[in-house]
Amino acid sequence: MSTARPFAYNTGSLIAGTTQVGSLAVGVPTSGFTNSPRFWNGPDEELGYVIAVPVSGNTQPTPVSGVRASVGFYRTDDFNENSFISLSQYVSNQYGTPQTFSSGNDASVWLTTNGYWNSYPASITLVMNLDSTIGVTGSTWTDISTGGHNATLNGGYGTTTYNSNQVVTLNGTSGYVLPSSFGTQLSTGFTYNVWVYPTTTSNGTIIAEWGGTPPNGWTDAQIALVSGTINGGVYNPLDFSPTGYITGPIFDANFWYNIAMTYNSTSKDLKLYINGTLYSTINGVKSNPGTLYLSLGRVDGSGTYLGNATGYFQGYVGSWKIWNGAISATNILSNYNLTKSRYGL
Repeated sequence: MSTARPFAYNTGSLIAGTTQVGSLAVGVPTSGFTNSPRFWNGPDEELGYVIAVPVSGNTQPTPVSGVRASVGFYRTDDFNENSFISLSQYVSNQYGTPQTFSSGNDASVWLTTNGYWNSYPASITLVMNLDSTIGVTGSTWTDISTGGHNATLNGGYGTTTYNSNQVVTLNGTSGYVLPSSFGTQLSTGFTYNVWVYPTTTSNGTIIAEWGGTPPNGWTDAQIALVSGTINGGVYNPLDFSPTGYITGPIFDANFWYNIAMTYNSTSKDLKLYINGTLYSTINGVKSNPGTLYLSLGRVDGSGTYLGNATGYFQGYVGSWKIWNGAISATNILSNYNLTKSRYGL
C-alpha cells in the first residue's frame, strides 16, 4: 500500500489542517483542496526517503500535461542512511548551497532548517516553530511544525510591522508567550533559537523554564538580558546555578539578535550562539522538571538566575524554534543565514 502526502507552494497565511516547512504547505487542508495554492501528491514514501523542495515560478513537471508546479520531489531507492545522505548532498548542491553531512540526522535537520521537507526518521526534530509572519491570530500563535505546541500570547502583547514583515510585540511589564507543555520531550537535550529585538537596555527575561503552568512550580531563567549582556544557562544546583552560566556579549537596544542555545545531555555541553556564531561553551549536568513548560518574555519566579535576571522582555519577537536535541553549528548558521534578510541584516 502506497503512502504519499500532498504539498503546495505557499507563501501566504497558514492553511488550516497543514503544517508549514519554509514555503511548503504539507498535508490535507481542512477546507479541502483548491487551485490556489495547488496541491500535488509527493512520491510513495514506502519505496524510499522523500525530499520535497519549494521552487517558485511553476517550473517543475507534473503528471498533468501542460501544467507545471512550484514543488519538486526527490526520493532514494532504499531506506539506507548513506543513500539519504547522498541525496541530501545532491539537493543542497542543486540549490546552490553545497553541504557535506556526517549523518542522516544532520542532513535531515539541515533540510528542514532550509525549508526542504523530508521523511527521514531523524532522532533530532523540530518540535516547535513559532513564526510571527504566519500563524498569529488574536492571542493564539500557531506552531507551524508537526510538534503541535501552539502558544498563547498573554498580558501586554500586540503585532507590528518591521521591514515589511509582521512581528510580535511584548510590552516589558506583563506580555509573554506560553506554548503548551513539552512534558519530558527535551530532557535529553534541546536547541532554542529565537529572533528578538529589545527596545530597551533594561533587564529582560527571554526564555524561562517552569515545572508547571506559570507561575507554578520549578522556575529558572535560561536566556536573559542582564546588566547589558545576553546571558544563558540551565538549572542544576551543583553546576549551573546560580553562578555557572554564560555571560554573553553586550547588546544594544533597537537591534535584531538571533540567539541560539543548545544542550547535549551526553556530552553535557551548553553552547550559546549569537547571530549564527558560537560565543561560548560550558559543561555541566542539567536537571529537568517532571513536566516542562517554557515561556518567552516572562520573568521567572526567582529573578536570581543568570546574574539576577529580572523583568519581562520589552521589544519584538520574530520567531521561536525548538529542537529536541542539540543541532550542529552548521545548522545554527544555516538558520541564521536563511532568515537574517527578514530583519534587515
